[in-house]
Formats: sequence, C-alpha cells, structure tokens
Amino acid sequence: MRRITHPMNLGDHQNNLVSNREINLNAFYPLGPYTFSICDTSNFSDYIRGGIVSQVKIAKKISFKSLLNSLAEPDFVITDFAKYSRSAQLHVGFQALHQFCAQHGRSPRPHSEKDAAELVTLAEAVKAQAPPAVQQDSLDEDLIRKLAYVAAGDLAPMNAFIGGLAAQEVMKACSGKFMPVMQWLYFDALECLPEDQEALSEDKCLPCQNRYDGQVAVFGSSLQEKLGKQRYFLVGAGAIGCELLKNFAMIGLGCGDGGSITVTDMDIIEKSNLNRQFLFRPWDVTKSKSDTAAAAVSQINPHIRVISHQNRVGPETEHVYDDDFFQNLDGVANALDNVDARMYMDRRCVYYRKPLLESGTLGTKGNVQVVIPFLTESYSSSQDPPEKSIPICTLKNFPNAIEHTLQVISCGGRKRWNRQASRQCQALLIPVMQTSVYIRCALPLTGSGAPFWSGPKRCPHPLIFDVNNPLHLDYVIAAANLFAQTYGMMGSQDRSAVTKLIQSMQVPEFTLKSGVRSQVSDQELQTSSSVDDNRLQELKAMLPTPESLSGFKMYPINFEKVLGRVVPSAG
Repeated sequence: MRRITHPMNLGDHQNNLVSNREINLNAFYPLGPYTFSICDTSNFSDYIRGGIVSQVKIAKKISFKSLLNSLAEPDFVITDFAKYSRSAQLHVGFQALHQFCAQHGRSPRPHSEKDAAELVTLAEAVKAQAPPAVQQDSLDEDLIRKLAYVAAGDLAPMNAFIGGLAAQEVMKACSGKFMPVMQWLYFDALECLPEDQEALSEDKCLPCQNRYDGQVAVFGSSLQEKLGKQRYFLVGAGAIGCELLKNFAMIGLGCGDGGSITVTDMDIIEKSNLNRQFLFRPWDVTKSKSDTAAAAVSQINPHIRVISHQNRVGPETEHVYDDDFFQNLDGVANALDNVDARMYMDRRCVYYRKPLLESGTLGTKGNVQVVIPFLTESYSSSQDPPEKSIPICTLKNFPNAIEHTLQVISCGGRKRWNRQASRQCQALLIPVMQTSVYIRCALPLTGSGAPFWSGPKRCPHPLIFDVNNPLHLDYVIAAANLFAQTYGMMGSQDRSAVTKLIQSMQVPEFTLKSGVRSQVSDQELQTSSSVDDNRLQELKAMLPTPESLSGFKMYPINFEKVLGRVVPSAG
C-alpha cells in the first residue's frame, strides 16, 4: 500500500475480495504502517489480480472490576505520558479527599495550610494500606497539597472537558460501539496554577458570594478582576466560536468594568450548523452568526459585553480593525475555518504583539495553540501538511469512495437542473461510466503494462434507470422539484403521476462516441482540454437576447450539507 497507512492491528479480522471472490480471513499480520500479510493461501485458487481488504469489527465482551476491587487494584488510562505516575498519586489523593469530606462535611478550604496538612496525613494512611501496584512511588506531598488547595474550586473549562468525556462514555454504553475507558481516568492541569505558590493565600481565595466563587477558590480574586477587564477579539462564531464564547461568559471574561469581547463572522446560520454550534436554534436559521451568538451568551451571563460584527478579516477591513482597535486589545482568539485567514490574523498579532489563542477541528480531532509574544513561536512559524484533494479525473471518471460522490453532487449538482429528470438520472451517470467501461475494459492495462483496474479503481457497472426502483424514482422527483423551484413553479410529490409521465418518455440508447478518450490523471485531463473558439461563438449565438426574456425570473437554489448528506435548501 502506498501513501495511505492501513488502520488494522495484529489479530484483526477481515473480509478479502481477491480475484472477485470473497474470502473470510481470521488472521492479520502487520509488517509496517503500509504493508501487511494474510493467512496461508496455498489451498486457495490461483491468484489473478488485485484485492480489497475490509476490516470486520469483532464484538468483544467487556467486564469491569467492582468498585472495591478496582480501588485496591486500579487500571489507569494515561492521558499525559509526561505525568506517567500522576494517576497513581491522584488515586490515593482522591480517596483521602473523600475521607476528609466524610469527616468534616465539606471540602478543604481553598489554600488552607491546616486542611492541606490534614489531607496529606490522610493520604499517607491510604497509601500505607494500598496494594503494591499503588505503592510503587513515594507520596508526592506537594501534589496532595495542591489537591487540597483547589478541591473546593469549580472551573467551567474543566467541567466542559470532563462533561464531554462523560457524555462520550454514555454514548459508548448505549450504543455498544467503541472501547470504553478501563477503568480509572485522572486528568489534571496543575500547570495552570501560579508557579509562585505564595502568590495565593487563604485570604485571597475567600468566596465573594457571586457566580465566580468556584474560580476564585482556585486562582484568587485578583485574577478574576483581571479577567473581567479583558478586551478580546474573537474571529469566527462557528463551532469553536460558540464554545469559546460560552467559556468566556462562564469565566467572566469581558464581564467587568472596561471589559468587552468583539466577535466578527460574516456567515449566516444554516440548518447544517445546528448539530454542533450549540448557541443556535432552528428559529435562528438565516440569521447572522455573530449577532445570534452574542445574544445567546448574554443569557448565560448578563454582565458580558459582546460587540458583534459581520466583517471578514483581511486587508479590505483594516480600516475597521486598525491600529487603534488592536492597540486597545488584550488578546485575540481565532475560531476560523481556513488557513489563509489564520495566517493573516497571526501576522496582525505578531505586528501588534498581541497574544493569540489558535484552535481548529477536523472530524473528531482538535488542536489548540497558545501564541505569546516573545515567548512562543507564532502560528505561521510552522506549516501544516497540505490537505488531501481529490483529483478531478477521479471525480469525473473513476469515483470509488463515498466522499467522491458527495463532491460530485456538491460541485456539479447546481449545474445540471436543465434536463428532464429521468433523462438526467440516466444521462448524467450512464455515458461517463459506459465510456470508461468500453475504453478501459477493452484496454485493461496501463502504459507500463500494469492492470488498470487495480488499487481503489474498480470497473464500474452502470445501472439502467428503472421506474419501479424507489431510489431511482426518488431521484427523479427530487430533481424535478428542484427544477420547478428554480422557475418559481409549484412542485409535485405525486409518485403515480410522475411514474406515468416517465413511462411515456423515450430515452435514447447509449452509443460510444468516436475519438473519446478517458483521462486517468489531471495532467491528461488538462492536456486534452482545449477551447474551440468557433464552437464558443456558435453557442453564444444560440443564446436568446435579453429583450426576449423580459419578465423572466429564475430563483437560485443553494446547497448545504446536513449530517453527511448534500441536500438542497431554498436560497
């Protein structure tokens, strides 16, 4: 396998399709990230060519230890290998913390030296009774003291992380998919505490009887005052922007005297945004993202001051986000979806020496980068690997993955509502596929003598339109209604009427055009693409004059993706 790593591990089960025959394989032996071997095939028929391997997930029954046994013999999921022994220390520390709460009916007071010393004593007793698996290291008293200092705290960003993790485990348990956490997972971010522990004292962390008491218990009242006075610029109000705005409101950023958050996003809310941009609701569709997000977080924290814009960040808006604007900022947070805008904001932050919080997501993965002037590298200092693009020749002639079909519909669907729907269904797919079949099946070898239909390319087999096939009829009805919508006409969902109309039509049979060649690379496609000026003039002459179209109206149809499907929506 070249360029693409296989996702399977030792012992995985697969189905192998070799020489057009499906074979169940019960053994898999990885030889590296790109190669693997299969079981003994000496009893199989002679190998002809190619093969496709698909991973088969084998159900596995999971059993867990009881709480009593798990406390004594814990199994840890390590979240940070730089803190490899931290989990065992926290396992002891939390047992001691539970004993403290049971004895006193409360958590240790924030930054109380007396309560911290008592928790250390309890932890030493717990460790003395612990099995060897937990006694492998000496007790980290400094860690236990920090646990006592912050035990009464309550941090919204930490709650968001732990809450998301817990929700994911619930989904695993309900669906029976994916491996659950086995069995203890401890997560800490003690590096966020001041390095100078004397900077915080019990007096500085006393509750203020407001919504920020949980945060004051950890970081002190002076930091809370600084957060309230911050002036931040949030670029983007999408999925990450909504999460950042929510967290800003929860921690009190920009909620004090002189504080503010300026958020800009030029997009409007689409239906496909609702499943991940949680500040928006169905009735917000078509509204401005920045305005709606600002109004939503104001309900979370009425003291937050959000200024919403609908501007694109770039050279054309530097008269808005000028020197005065940036010099009055305390920091910038990016919630963008493209590299160009990220690099532009990075350059602006470097120029004005402003800290930048950069973040991004891709599928289930995410990243965060904190850029601090004169301390860390900037975002543009390192380059991300280029995103994988789908060759145009693959989309046109050899689509072989679900993302290829989505891309074809997304890019070409809006151009193709100019034919009768049933002919469109057949004319759109059949000639391309049959041309490829005629040309490539007649010449099954590449120029180097290798089999052409190998790797991900599989010889296509066109499906002839069948009015009795519900999927085919659904396509026709959807396409016909879209076609009617572009002219402002009423559509129809009468399947029987559409069926009769289709049956009365005559679809011409496919005939292979002479001189047609199927391109197998973008270079061939570019080389074969030529413009016939005479033909362009003929087409131009065929166009009706503007005077003949007086009063004629057409209505554009915008496409959007909803839950992995490309569906139309009224523009």
